Amino acid sequence: MAGHRFCTFPDEYNPGLQADWLVTMATAGTPTVTGLILAGGRGSRFGGQDKGLVDNGDHKMIDLVIKALLPQTSQLIISANRNISDYQSRGYPVVCDSGEHFRGPLAGILAGLEAASTELVLVVPCDAPAINDDLLERLLEIQTQTSSKISIAHDGQRLQPLFMLIHRELRDGLASALNNGVRSVHEWVLAQEPAIVQFSDAAAFRNINSADELEAFETSSG
Repeated sequence: MAGHRFCTFPDEYNPGLQADWLVTMATAGTPTVTGLILAGGRGSRFGGQDKGLVDNGDHKMIDLVIKALLPQTSQLIISANRNISDYQSRGYPVVCDSGEHFRGPLAGILAGLEAASTELVLVVPCDAPAINDDLLERLLEIQTQTSSKISIAHDGQRLQPLFMLIHRELRDGLASALNNGVRSVHEWVLAQEPAIVQFSDAAAFRNINSADELEAFETSSG
């Protein structure tokens, strides 16, 4: 991976550990895809806690998202702006926002696009522990059928632009938008004329934004 300054590589990170995924997916004719987990927010609605490291049952939130993405992607990157060593301990490279930290999800997406070595990047937030196991498959299917460089999910009630499959070639345009003050993921993604996939499964895209929501999720999934 190149093109972006990593926060630092974890000592235990070894790209060779994921080489078998790359070979398997290439042999099957499936494009290799990097999974990008966005964990760089302030957690303002969660009392300032780092949501990726909040306990969800016996696991941290980030670990549940990693578990959901591993079978779907060839490699993982975590975007974070604090508690870097905690995220690195998962064994995956961690990228930080360039320049001023906490500029919002678009900055984390840009950092991931600059760091990824694959043309396609599957983006998800760190606070969505119920991700569909066919998220990549369905986003990729519609993207290959259209000329769009982004495909995003619709949960049956609303768009979910933070669940996206995005092409790396959009990184320069995204960098320009950030420099021009754009911060809304919804605004920027819609400007790219994305392909939209209907999932009709709002529960799979449920974000945990507060302690009360976490308690409700644990109750419903327990």
